[in-house]
Amino acid sequence: MRNTLLSLIFVTCLSNPFAEPEVVPPYMDCLIKANSLPFVSETAGYDIWYPPNVALKRNKGDCEEHAFLLYDYLDKKEIKSRVVFGYMEGNKQKGHAWVELVHEGTTYILDQSILKIYEKAKIVNDRNNLDYIEYDPSLGFQKDCKELIKRFKKGDNNAFINNYRKFSF
Repeated sequence: MRNTLLSLIFVTCLSNPFAEPEVVPPYMDCLIKANSLPFVSETAGYDIWYPPNVALKRNKGDCEEHAFLLYDYLDKKEIKSRVVFGYMEGNKQKGHAWVELVHEGTTYILDQSILKIYEKAKIVNDRNNLDYIEYDPSLGFQKDCKELIKRFKKGDNNAFINNYRKFSF
């Protein structure tokens, strides 16, 4: 099962999708663990961001909870990463959250919600790409994200209510 799962994950970032990786990246177990949280979408226009320990107690979460959980697992292994907010399908109202990290000089997008890894440069440089487009910093998502991460690292279990009503995650 694990080899099959790893093959599925690596399909998007290996030049030969049928090749088994020689070494499993140190972040792979964190991605698989974060993905084990059941994915449950919230009602459109109503979004609460729960810290990882609360999401685990609730045993559910959408893309933000998955991203915060993955970030937390990586942080515990001392792997630097960041949670990113952006949009999918070229639609700025179709919000999504994912994690980015640099491994061996390459920046990767880890989409914990669908258990996929992409090389960021390949996504960004693809003129037909409509996914994983980061929101403009002026919208405040990254600032709020950093604030929530600071809070949950201090043990604050309070959820963050997303007031970005025009966006749906």
